[in-house]
Amino acid sequence: MKKSAIVFTMFLAFIVVSKSYGQDSIKANYRDFLTELNVNLFQGELSLSNALKEVKGRYMFEKDKALRGGLIIDSKRETGEELTMSKKKYTRTSTLIGFSVGIEKHFPGTKRLSPYIGCDLFVANKWTKEKDTFYGSTAATINGAWEETQIVSTTGMLSTTTTTYAERGYFSWGVNFISGFDFYIAKHLFVGYEVEFGLTGKQYSKIEESGSYKNTISPESNEFSIGPRIVNGIRIGYVF
Repeated sequence: MKKSAIVFTMFLAFIVVSKSYGQDSIKANYRDFLTELNVNLFQGELSLSNALKEVKGRYMFEKDKALRGGLIIDSKRETGEELTMSKKKYTRTSTLIGFSVGIEKHFPGTKRLSPYIGCDLFVANKWTKEKDTFYGSTAATINGAWEETQIVSTTGMLSTTTTTYAERGYFSWGVNFISGFDFYIAKHLFVGYEVEFGLTGKQYSKIEESGSYKNTISPESNEFSIGPRIVNGIRIGYVF
């Protein structure tokens, strides 16, 4: 996969550059819509979404201004059985939905280079649940995370286990200030990069087990962070 992504990127760049000479206005203009892929050459990845699993688009509502937006929809489902004394069978589900909206200001740059700054706001919510069956009958439900139990040692008929919780649910929000550029290698085709500086808040869901009784395993908790981050690899974009 790594080699194929690198070869694909180099081949695409060669084809579009060879056709780009002699073209006049090749940058996005008024009423154009832009979307993009993300390429990570070091990991050999080619993806429609970025590191946040966000599909992004932009609309030029003026020649030098754009609305930007993103959508996150990610769903997981796992079934299986843990090799412990309880013979736990589980069904695990996780759903993440979020969106972002913002604005960009583009500067003249050069014939091919379009630098810009901007800002956006985002919100996201992740729901996580696990349904368990023990010894084929007793049922329990865990809301807020997936429970994972592992055997760490065995002495005779006794086993020592450790329990961890993964895929924890949360509600997240944030505001980002953005600096980036688009470099047009052909009409309607560009590569680019972005750096963000933002404030992010995240409220982790309460982990609660319910069955014959209710038990709060972990209460809600909050996390805040501020600083720079990179959520994209090399961006390959197209103008409609």
